[in-house]
Amino acid sequence: MEVSKKVVKWLSSKEGRLWLSADSSGIFSHMEETGLPCDSDIPSDLMLDRIHSEIDRRSRRRRWSMAVLKVAAAIIPLIALGLIWAELDSRLGGSVFSAPEMVSEAAQPGERKVLIFQDGTKVYLNAGAVITYPRSWRLDRRRVSLEGEAYFEVAHNRKRPFTVDVFNTKVKVYGTSFNVNAYPEDSTISVALIGGSVAFEADGREHLMKPSQLLTYNRSDGSVSLVEVSHPDNYTLWTANVINFRDNTLENVMEVLGRWYDVSFDVEDRSLLSRRFTFRTTQLPLRSLLDEMEYISDLKFELENDRVTVSKK
Repeated sequence: MEVSKKVVKWLSSKEGRLWLSADSSGIFSHMEETGLPCDSDIPSDLMLDRIHSEIDRRSRRRRWSMAVLKVAAAIIPLIALGLIWAELDSRLGGSVFSAPEMVSEAAQPGERKVLIFQDGTKVYLNAGAVITYPRSWRLDRRRVSLEGEAYFEVAHNRKRPFTVDVFNTKVKVYGTSFNVNAYPEDSTISVALIGGSVAFEADGREHLMKPSQLLTYNRSDGSVSLVEVSHPDNYTLWTANVINFRDNTLENVMEVLGRWYDVSFDVEDRSLLSRRFTFRTTQLPLRSLLDEMEYISDLKFELENDRVTVSKK
């Protein structure tokens, strides 16, 4: 009876009346469903026990519901964030959570190729050049590696820097256009900056370049030369199929023409390799170009199939 008195007293209070007004229909419906008689004017001990039990049950249910809601409030945002990241990862080709798939493009000897990346960056590959890049860019950076010669027109994005890895060096780009010449067989790497800003990094040192500058890195001794050039566009004429030599040795000329025309050169007298050439011309048939070189030098070039024999006249 002590418990019954407490229940009756509580139901007589303001709090009890409010609770009873709000939840009585549910409580008594539940009691009717369980067959508990409730037609007495004065609640019996059994009814009071049942009311007390119902109050406890509903209190426990509410506490459980609140606990579930708190857990859900913490977990649902994490699940939503996970779903968003999963969708983003899918759209980026799986490069958010794992290493991106790498692909390579090569310009065959005698060929030049143009690539346009997903960010709008345009790359011109010269003959014999190979570029490797991720199929999908990462969110934090854009990075490619290069062997050979390429001209870059990089789309500006301060939040996603563009880097060109060249053997054990790198070119950090800040939205600009520049030419890189780095064939494996060459002893030097050269970077000609047309516009914008780049930094060349090698051996733990960084060299910031300005427009109209040419940087030459010696791969054997690590020395760096940085000079001003009056016509930096001369280093990109090849993108318009223009052959341009300025005081280049015969050895260098043969390397370039070998890639442009997919031919090899034989020199009978090695001393001839120091002969120098300066000329500019649109890409001609090889025989016509060799005739031009014979005209301005004391050398003779004999072409047979894909081999050129060089001798003195």
